Amino acid sequence: MSLRKFQTSEPKILRFSGETTELTDMKPVILTVLVLLLVSQNEALKCYCENTVVCDGPVHECKPEETVCLATALLQVGRYFRRCAEPSACSNLNVPGVAYSTCCRTDLCN
Repeated sequence: MSLRKFQTSEPKILRFSGETTELTDMKPVILTVLVLLLVSQNEALKCYCENTVVCDGPVHECKPEETVCLATALLQVGRYFRRCAEPSACSNLNVPGVAYSTCCRTDLCN
């Protein structure tokens, strides 16, 4: 028994509600959507930054590995800190001397 590959030089056609659309017409649209998704994923997170040595202003653009904004208030000294952080910093929020600490993942959420 011999198997032959089926090949055609005609573009594939999709039919929706009586309309005909060639797949080749969709390639630029699909490519544009993919590029926009990649660009939006590469924008750095921005967090408020106060009372830490890494601050270069009230709003700090986070490093790629810093994917959360952190806000922490200390009990005894009455100080608070806001900065970019790695997600691992969020697992150590319940420590003595901390009044509250929170992590979030959107721009300027802290």
